[in-house]
Amino acid sequence: MQRAASPTPVRRKSFTKRPRLAFLASVTLLVSLSPFSSSALAGPAPDQPIFDSQSSDNIDPALMAEMRRQDVLQPALKIITEEAAQATSPGYAGLAFEGDGLTVYYKGPIPSGMQNALTEARTHGEVTVQPASFSRMELQAAAVRVEDSLIGRSDIQAIEVKHDGSGLGVEKMPADRVDVARANATRNGRPFVEVDATLNGADFGVPVEVAVASSPFDLLACASTCNRLDDTSAWNGGTRTLNPDADVANPYYKCTTGFGVTKGSTSYVLTADHCATAPDLTYDNKLELMGGVYAGNWDKDLLLINARGYYKIFDGSPTTSTTKNVMGWGYHASGEYLCHSGASTGTRCGLRTDGGDYALYGCDSDGDCFNRHGLIKTTQVDGLTAAAAGDSGGPVFSLMTGGVRAKGILIGGGNSTMYFQDWADVINIFGAYPRTP
Repeated sequence: MQRAASPTPVRRKSFTKRPRLAFLASVTLLVSLSPFSSSALAGPAPDQPIFDSQSSDNIDPALMAEMRRQDVLQPALKIITEEAAQATSPGYAGLAFEGDGLTVYYKGPIPSGMQNALTEARTHGEVTVQPASFSRMELQAAAVRVEDSLIGRSDIQAIEVKHDGSGLGVEKMPADRVDVARANATRNGRPFVEVDATLNGADFGVPVEVAVASSPFDLLACASTCNRLDDTSAWNGGTRTLNPDADVANPYYKCTTGFGVTKGSTSYVLTADHCATAPDLTYDNKLELMGGVYAGNWDKDLLLINARGYYKIFDGSPTTSTTKNVMGWGYHASGEYLCHSGASTGTRCGLRTDGGDYALYGCDSDGDCFNRHGLIKTTQVDGLTAAAAGDSGGPVFSLMTGGVRAKGILIGGGNSTMYFQDWADVINIFGAYPRTP
């Protein structure tokens, strides 16, 4: 990975939100990522908005219409998801946007609590129920059994708990990644076992479908020439951050702020846990101090920075000054169309959620292996690169009236695939919610 330069850290004396158009006029834009002309950079009249082709305002009209239609069903999604979390709904398998409404997959008789939830959800739109072969709890238990037999010494990249309750999906690493993983294991004196040899003839109590992953998986912290550029407290989502690394010559990884959040009466900045570790201090791209690590969770890859978070996110190119208000939050469902706003990629929409919850695995060049649980997979529907190094921690969102709806934060991916951690785990781990106007 490339490394960031290391100028002397400074801290701004003023912590008020300042206009960003003046700053935008002073930076050099990457031509391949921005449509701005030099005359536009001189600064438009105050009543003349800057056009940014990457803003979520300018996505394909058909995609925009579908995202708006899905937003109408968000109250139904919340009602069903929260009822499914109760112990009185053990047969719940998953939820998906299908056809013109939502489909709930459920094993066995539907208890009264879920029946009541379905009745209430249907006041917001079409909700249907389909039978599931296994519940989510049954599949999660089976996934743990598969993981215990493989992880840390195999070519496995992901285990999916399928949203329709049909079984598990196991993804093997792409072939070039298998060669690297095997070489790393050998170099570090660690065993390496291929998934097929281990799963062959094994019975995990549920169907296990094995396939080769279409894209690799990388945690998308960047160790340097990635490129959103200058912010100040209270901090917006989608801002480039610099986080300390052990390499003295190139001591910063680059990541992206997710959302300003509130926990009790205090606000923080949410990002990815692999971007920093206590007692690290986090800086913005100009090495203005944001704050130290407040709390983190490695397994779910979530982190709170002890810094004031704002209720806006950047929306547009990697050099944009345009922001959107965060108006609320929501759970996820399969088949949902989302966007993210990373400091390297800028805003990328057309990210369709795919299947159920995923556990992801990998090893770094030192042979140290990692895993993440509860991630949601998306695929960029036009085949574009979904995210790039430096986007880790950035906001993942849907569209709603007045702005955006927080869905979670970006964790990793490769090629047209992006994985994020959803908002349910932010609540479960931190009790935090996005800051709103």
